[in-house]
Amino acid sequence: MATSAVPHCLDHGDLWSGNVIPAEWPGRFQYIDFGDSAWTHPFLSMSMLVVECRHRWSVPDQVDGDILADPVLQQILNTYLEAWTDYASLPNSERTSARHSASHHFAVAAPGSPTLPTPTAKREPNKATCPGPGWKGSSARSADRADPGNPWSVDSVPPSATIRTMALEPIVEISVEAKTDDVREVRTRDELRDLIASNDLSGLQWTDQVLIENWVVPHSHPILTLNTRTTGDDLLATYLHEQMHWWTGAHPGIDEAISATRETWPTVPDASAGGARDESSTREHLILCHLEHRAVAMLIGEDRANSVLQRQIKDVVYPWVYAQVHLLGPNLDEICTNRELWPTRLSAVR
Repeated sequence: MATSAVPHCLDHGDLWSGNVIPAEWPGRFQYIDFGDSAWTHPFLSMSMLVVECRHRWSVPDQVDGDILADPVLQQILNTYLEAWTDYASLPNSERTSARHSASHHFAVAAPGSPTLPTPTAKREPNKATCPGPGWKGSSARSADRADPGNPWSVDSVPPSATIRTMALEPIVEISVEAKTDDVREVRTRDELRDLIASNDLSGLQWTDQVLIENWVVPHSHPILTLNTRTTGDDLLATYLHEQMHWWTGAHPGIDEAISATRETWPTVPDASAGGARDESSTREHLILCHLEHRAVAMLIGEDRANSVLQRQIKDVVYPWVYAQVHLLGPNLDEICTNRELWPTRLSAVR
């Protein structure tokens, strides 16, 4: 690649589905999280893209001795490389160099990463770079459930998991496990276990299975799954956010509460402007994020909870929603009260 006609550029360095958001213009995308970017050859960013796609589609560790020999990964790799043919044609030698680079960085990025259970979804590589917005905490009533027609959905459920069709019954015993022995997953697993043990979360947990997995977008169903991005108070808030999806998703008053948000917010944005996946999801997240914030404040105090909220407002996930929680919390209090949406634990202290 040192002799390539393809010029150096700002290489993202962490190019996976969670850092690509569909923009408001058809066929356009927004790229976020440039913390690992560098001025270098653009083919290096293929590594994390391959890691993500391999995990999502359960590509075997080796196919005839070649990590990238799987036809799905080949199509993704070729599509990525074709975007640079305006600068030069890519002969077989350069494609081979790019493949070696992606293979090497893949091995570095995901040492010993496991082969996941074969998904039931049909593999559709054309969707590899088109994840839907608003993954984090998508409604348990919609996109957060496993979708056999969506290769990005979580459709492999460990046999030991307890899938609760009615999530209104709080539970006490929680299992928190790491997906692999990766040091980041183990560290986050241990920290979350400590947070659960050191905080009284009674009445705030409705699913008993929690999984820690690198690179995944946090989600609530079918298994509550968190990544290794957050720590401390922020990790606690993210955990409560996903637990709250089990509460709101099963609550009989949630649809009326969603409709009631129109009185204060006649219109709401989608993911491209700080909301969630669509209008309904954004309105549901107004309620859910408010319940999350109230729970965090009850557990760690108003000052620390407000610090978490300020960081959430500056983040890329639901910033508009969290800003409304900050600005118009009393309006959301009223909606939750009128529709009896407060978990018993919160109704006693709100």
